[in-house]
Amino acid sequence: MFNDGRYWERVQSGELFYVTIHEGTPTPDKNQPPGTKTIMVAIRETLNGPDLAHAHGFIQPGWVIGAKGRLDPKRIWKDGKLYRIVYDKNRPVTPPQF
Repeated sequence: MFNDGRYWERVQSGELFYVTIHEGTPTPDKNQPPGTKTIMVAIRETLNGPDLAHAHGFIQPGWVIGAKGRLDPKRIWKDGKLYRIVYDKNRPVTPPQF
């Protein structure tokens, strides 16, 4: 939904705006290069308008988006509904097989 809606591409073209709602330093277990910031942004149609989406990213020096090079959507408001991923904390985590 986030990628199909081209939210970040529309921010980059000036069609939408972003506002940083949180900024910090990633924990060492995230394996990001020195100088990387972790940010949460709100994407809006206008600077003071309602939020359309929230997304997280690791921003490396030079404003390069880390991890897989894309922001990670956390919430999207569309057609009067809120869409978000709900994690089941009681579900066992299966370790990756190498």
